[in-house]
Amino acid sequence: MTPDEPSLNSLEELAGHADSVMTYGAFYVYPTKPVYGRICLPTSVTEMATVGKVMPNNAFADYMGDVWDVRSVIMLVSFSALIIGFLFMVILRLFVGVLVWICIVLYFVCLLLLTWSAFQKSRGKSIYDTSEIS
Repeated sequence: MTPDEPSLNSLEELAGHADSVMTYGAFYVYPTKPVYGRICLPTSVTEMATVGKVMPNNAFADYMGDVWDVRSVIMLVSFSALIIGFLFMVILRLFVGVLVWICIVLYFVCLLLLTWSAFQKSRGKSIYDTSEIS
């Protein structure tokens, strides 16, 4: 931690004594009140307005502008995902019986392969031989 960075204790002290928004290094401290024990909201409308002002260079507007610039891509991807999801559900509904039987057959094939592999590994050894346990 560098000398420019505030410690947690100093931030708590600032928050306890702040009557309005204060800048401390890269942090902005303003009085809040807990809501439902989960989130903290500013205690007055002036602090809420000030919190919006402390974002550097109107960053929120820049973010929303970027979203607005790519809105066609967002809509295309969302619509494509919706169509693909519906197609998958239709295919699953039509072929659910086949998929279940394929899974059952693959399960037994895997069991047979595992058994064959273990048999090949233990070929020629006694069941009491513990010299090469791996």
